[in-house]
Parts: sequence; structure tokens; C-alpha cells
Amino acid sequence: MSGQRAVLVADVGGSHVKVLASGETESRRAPSGPTLTPAEMVAAALVDTIRVPFSYRHQTLHLGGSIGGVLADGSGDGEQLLQAADAALYAAKQAGRNRVVGAEKPAPAG
Repeated sequence: MSGQRAVLVADVGGSHVKVLASGETESRRAPSGPTLTPAEMVAAALVDTIRVPFSYRHQTLHLGGSIGGVLADGSGDGEQLLQAADAALYAAKQAGRNRVVGAEKPAPAG
């Protein structure tokens, strides 16, 4: 991806982490897969990263995670965006491990 990207990762308690990323808004086709939105590309990269086994106290550990995301264009309400991302997260968890589910951008309030 070209251009600058800003990423903010925040631990919000429990097993949930919020990631806010800015950058491109154009969808791209994965080399051997479907067309992904930029939010899905960031989420898929995160899932791939946390799935890499690592050693801790002479043991190999394996982690996994599911991610729900929504692409914000700056015009939406932050609370609605978080709710949409949370709904996508629960859909990802229901679909199985190590999944990425993108949510539709919520309609403007009012």
C-alpha cells in the first residue's frame, strides 16, 4: 500500500483491543484471494501476525484472534463506528477462529 498510514492500538480491557488506522480507502485484490478493503487488509495482517508461534519459557505458544472492523471516512459518529466494529467482531467469533469480518459503515444519525 502506498501513502502514509497512522495506527492507534488501545487495550480496552478483557480480550478486546481497538485499532484505529488511517490511510488508503481503495479496495485491492489479494494476491490469491478476494478483494479486501483497507480495514480488512489491516485486520488480516494483524491476525497473521498474532498467529506466528513464539517461545516463552522453553515452550512454543500459539495465539489466535478474530477481528471485526469498519472503515470510517471521517463523516460518521465515533460511537456508531465502535458499535458496528463490535458487532462485526462477534460475527467473526461466531464464524470460527482467526477470522476477519468487516462491517458496513453505519448510517448517519438523525
